[in-house]
Amino acid sequence: MKPWPKSFDAAYVSILILAVFLYIGYDRLIANVTTETARETINSAIGVIFVIITTMYMLNKQTEVERKKELNNEIFKKKLEVYERAISLWQRIGFIDSEIDQEDRASCLEVQLNLMVIAPTEVAKCATGITNTITSVYKSESKQTLGEEDKEQLFRQLVDFAKLVRK
Repeated sequence: MKPWPKSFDAAYVSILILAVFLYIGYDRLIANVTTETARETINSAIGVIFVIITTMYMLNKQTEVERKKELNNEIFKKKLEVYERAISLWQRIGFIDSEIDQEDRASCLEVQLNLMVIAPTEVAKCATGITNTITSVYKSESKQTLGEEDKEQLFRQLVDFAKLVRK
C-alpha cells in the first residue's frame, strides 16, 4: 500500500466528505420533516456542525503554522550564534600574531562541525576552506603563525563566508 503524500491532510478531506454527505442526505432528511420549525432546526444544526468542524480545522492549521514559524525563528537564532562564534574565532586566530596552538585548532574543528550540521552546503564548504587554512599553518613545521599572504587569503575567505551567510 502506498503511503499518503506529505501534503495529504486528513482533516481537510474529512470536511470535504462531510460536505458531500450533507449535500446528498440533506434533501431526504428535509423532505421527511413535516413542520417548518423542525426543518429550520435541522438546517441550523447541520450548519453549526459544519461551521464547528471547519473552525477546528482552521484553528489547528493556524497553530501548526505558528509552531513552525517559532521553530524556524529559533533555528535562525541558533545559526546566527554559530556564525558569529565562527567569525570571531577565525578573526582572533587569523589576525593576532601569535602561535596557533592545539586549543585554537580544536576550536576551529568544533566550529566547523557545528557549521556542517546547520549551514547550507556552500557555507559549509567555505568554512572548510577557512579551517583548512588555519590547520595547514598549525601542522606546518616551518611556521606556527599566519604570514601576510595567509592573512590575506583568510580575510578573502571570511568575506566570502560573510556573503554566503547573509544569503
